[in-house]
Amino acid sequence: MNGGVVDLGIVICATSSTAGVVAARSAIVSNLLLLIVVFCALAVAMLSFRSQMTASMSLNTSCFPSSLLPALTVVTPSTAAAATYLLARLGSSACVGGDVLLGVVGLAAAACPCCFAAFVWISLERGKSAVSCMRSNVRHTAEFAGCIGTAVGVAIKGAERRWKWRCDDTSHLKYAWVLLLDVRLLWYAVMDSALLVVIAIAAVVGGLNGSDDVDSCRGWSISVIILMCLQLLVLLYYQPSTSLFANVHAALTLALTCLSAVFQLVFLYESLRSSVSQLWLVEASAVCGLIVVGVSASKTLMDLRDAAAACRRRFTILQSLWRNGLSAVNRSNDTPIEEEHRKPEPMPIDAVLLDHQPMLLLDDVRDGILLPDSAIAPTEFDEQFWDSDGKALVQDIERTQMHFL
Repeated sequence: MNGGVVDLGIVICATSSTAGVVAARSAIVSNLLLLIVVFCALAVAMLSFRSQMTASMSLNTSCFPSSLLPALTVVTPSTAAAATYLLARLGSSACVGGDVLLGVVGLAAAACPCCFAAFVWISLERGKSAVSCMRSNVRHTAEFAGCIGTAVGVAIKGAERRWKWRCDDTSHLKYAWVLLLDVRLLWYAVMDSALLVVIAIAAVVGGLNGSDDVDSCRGWSISVIILMCLQLLVLLYYQPSTSLFANVHAALTLALTCLSAVFQLVFLYESLRSSVSQLWLVEASAVCGLIVVGVSASKTLMDLRDAAAACRRRFTILQSLWRNGLSAVNRSNDTPIEEEHRKPEPMPIDAVLLDHQPMLLLDDVRDGILLPDSAIAPTEFDEQFWDSDGKALVQDIERTQMHFL
């Protein structure tokens, strides 16, 4: 057992507890604290927007609750494994009540990504006529010279989203925006999240008895390999992600993880049959794991780039809203005569919230612009009653009446 995504080394009820149980408790608590920190950061962002807009618009701007999905997905494997281990060791636990609570909470947190994806899938299937995911043309990118430039150009084209969700009112999709940006087939997102939990649990169950029950370990390992191979075939056939890069990353990760598990399974069989050292199988499995880490690191960099761009856009929106609020305060101090001349243009906030549309900044809408007199051109109708200096013209009453007739 490890200490979770971020091991804080939290020791809970260490009396008469094994190292594995202590690490499992630390894993669950550490992951929950990480989720709390992410939620607090999102809450601060939503409260910042809440001072300038309605609560629903604030939630849409923050793409809540899908903005929590990346953090939940990251902690899902370790949380599910730690919760399973705790519940499996209740018979020898010194803190049964605490372990049951941590185990149930851990499994509930691990099930959140799957449940959320299933909810979005069912919701959009009901409104299938209004929501659809359509293929879009990849934008033309500038040509780069040299090998490095060619590689950069290929990476940019591969990262472009080739599928995009369309809706009459995309603000209705903001609650699931983070999920919909990367996935075009929601049923695959449900399956992927569910298999992530199942494989983590199977890995723990297969090794509960250690070396005393090798057959059980082999059986669970074979089951995990079969599940990953089936998922890999489904992924290659349907290509459920919105970008080529995401599909390639998922396929490489699954293939290398499956190959690593195969090396471990072969080691279990050969280590008992042959007297020759089979440590090269373990080393090969470790190499596959290191390659998976490298591939995942590249995906992490892409996600960090997208996250930084999203934060920058929302910071710009907040800054514009704040400036617009100051303009409103300044206008409230104007005299009534000056206020009559000011005709502020209403700002379509929903247009700002749509990332796929050109952003309309609030400070681009200038409030209180007073047009000079020269900009107001006199019409032919006005020239019949006023001269160029603005003085009234004396006209024949009968002629005026005939004009109106």
